[in-house]
Amino acid sequence: MKSDPPSSKFQSPLDILPPTLVAHFRRVYRIRELLPWQSECLSALRETIEGSSENIVIRAPTGAGKSLVSDLLSIYYLAVKRVGTKVVYVVPYVSLLSEKHEKLEILFSPLTLSVLSLLGNKPYNLFDKADIILCTIEKASQLIYGLIETCELSKISMVVIDEVQFVGDEQRGSLLETLIAKILYCQQFMNNEIQILAISATIDNFFDFVKWMRAKHYECTEFYTDIKEFIKIENKLISPSGQVLETIKEQSNDKYKICALVDLVLSRGPILAFSPSKAICEELATILSTHRTINVITSEFIKTGIEKAELVEERMTNKVGWLMKGIACHHAGLLAGERLFIEDLYRSLAINTLICTSTLAAGVNLPANIVIIVGLKQGTSQVSVSMYKQMRGRAGRVTFKGECYILCKQAEQKQVLNLINSTNLQNPVLSTLDKHGMSRLLLEGISLKYVNGNDGIKKYVEFTLLTSAVDFLVGNELVEEKTLAATKLGEIVARSGGHIEEMLIAYWELQAANAKYLPCNKAFALYMTSPILCVNENGANWIYYLSYYRKHLDSRKDLKQVADYLSINEDYLIAMTQIALPNLVYNNSKL
Repeated sequence: MKSDPPSSKFQSPLDILPPTLVAHFRRVYRIRELLPWQSECLSALRETIEGSSENIVIRAPTGAGKSLVSDLLSIYYLAVKRVGTKVVYVVPYVSLLSEKHEKLEILFSPLTLSVLSLLGNKPYNLFDKADIILCTIEKASQLIYGLIETCELSKISMVVIDEVQFVGDEQRGSLLETLIAKILYCQQFMNNEIQILAISATIDNFFDFVKWMRAKHYECTEFYTDIKEFIKIENKLISPSGQVLETIKEQSNDKYKICALVDLVLSRGPILAFSPSKAICEELATILSTHRTINVITSEFIKTGIEKAELVEERMTNKVGWLMKGIACHHAGLLAGERLFIEDLYRSLAINTLICTSTLAAGVNLPANIVIIVGLKQGTSQVSVSMYKQMRGRAGRVTFKGECYILCKQAEQKQVLNLINSTNLQNPVLSTLDKHGMSRLLLEGISLKYVNGNDGIKKYVEFTLLTSAVDFLVGNELVEEKTLAATKLGEIVARSGGHIEEMLIAYWELQAANAKYLPCNKAFALYMTSPILCVNENGANWIYYLSYYRKHLDSRKDLKQVADYLSINEDYLIAMTQIALPNLVYNNSKL
């Protein structure tokens, strides 16, 4: 299809595309106009989009529609700005490729552009025959290396990096960081106009990341999904404020206390239940299936689907019983065909309860009305604020409301409340270039012959995220900005052997104490000698503290002075008891 020429300056953000492609884009995405944040984002970045090759970093909440923006820009580059070039999409998981491949084939069909997924042993010479290339971090690293080696990097106009927070992943982050560093180096010293578009929902130190990538940026702070959050402890449903909303009658032989909750919410729409592991996924499916009857309407449809998909019967034997009752598992143990089959069943509502691991939260487009999070662990890791926000974000979309339930123990309630109420993602993107990662970075640079000698190595390392560590040290007065020599404070922290953040907290506390020292005050001395970040995992006994404060406020001048120093008053203590009330038990001996 021949495209109409676009106007040189667009009035509406969609006008960056020719009119015929605008109509097609609206049909594919089923929209009339962009969301306010999407329009604002494209307008704010207009000069970069139309006229330069600067990198772009976008942060927006899960479910806000980041993929729509990246797809719109990809069409613009291939149809208008850089006709004849290629776009590379980098995703963290193989499971995300098939869904993205299908969507992009439909999206780019009017332009007769071909989409290639680099999977398994597909030869890289297929690259020349494709216009849009989809690959994982590992394949992208190999692809970019090969193109630099053959001086063909200019064939690519844009690299879209989805879920770019994976730079901080302990296993694969160093490889993604190396990939980005190679591109940044080529932009600076080889006059290459390749452009990076990095998108994420969960980068806390967003501006450090923007600075590292020398990028223009846009940040969406509004949530476009209406999600109600609940905590379930034993048989009680609790609000984020700590109020008991409902008592549920649990079913027997349900050690995870999930069946009654699923029965309660099932009528409100499809359910995604996040499990700590693959094994627990299948255990939950078995438990839930014992409390359900076979859905006669969908059973024949599922049997026929298994035959058409040519799935291995032996592998599907255990799963068929779950599927007939509207239940399925989604985890890394599935074969590609099985995974696609289950995803199609879920989208068609043939199954209404999908039990999965946290990898599904990272981008597979399987939204639900209800999200249930079973416990506070995913794999071997505790659920972080950013991980929780991603899982919660699967509930609801712009067009419909959602609900999120966290199943936890009584002792974990305070931790859950922190997850729900925290506005800080607590997930700074930090370099993971350990000894082996740094060695690979340097080996690739030396092998490609653009790193020579010590000066070349220093220049190359400047394009890694390690530079943000230097900014952190300078900003906290641990090293001098011009000489990068350690300050007196820096020397003390270095000698301490402790975590830098904890040592800085101690330093700030000591500074504050020095400004308002309380001599001959035993309570103050006790506070100042308490270990930094010493927290009882069961939470503070705020009811006891409130009672003690009221009882001794007038008679203990030293306590009053410390309370004033810490800005603690009765209103504060009352507020803390309201938050923590369901999780508290009197235990005066602990103070």
